Amino acid sequence: METTNISHLILRELREIRKLLREYFRPKAPKEVDLPDLVEVTWILRELGIGRTTFYKHVKNKLLFPKLRIGNRDYFERHAVRNLKNAHERSHLPYRKLDRGNSPRQQAA
Repeated sequence: METTNISHLILRELREIRKLLREYFRPKAPKEVDLPDLVEVTWILRELGIGRTTFYKHVKNKLLFPKLRIGNRDYFERHAVRNLKNAHERSHLPYRKLDRGNSPRQQAA
């Protein structure tokens, strides 16, 4: 008789422990973070149809500015790249000519 009471007590305690553990270790939904849609240089080169030299000489830090840097890699906003591509298609100018109006050297002269 005494062993059955102890068994019931142990079972009840185990149920309580399970319930607490289930609440504590319940899978939680991951937090949603609004990160900008960032792209690498290789994606930009394919999207704009330009070479690496053209990008670094005429586009980077003149027409497009990096939003994030991880290690040696720069990441740019996708919508900025698409806006640049649209401006290029509308004006029919090469990228080296697009930056002339926005260049600090041209504005100082």
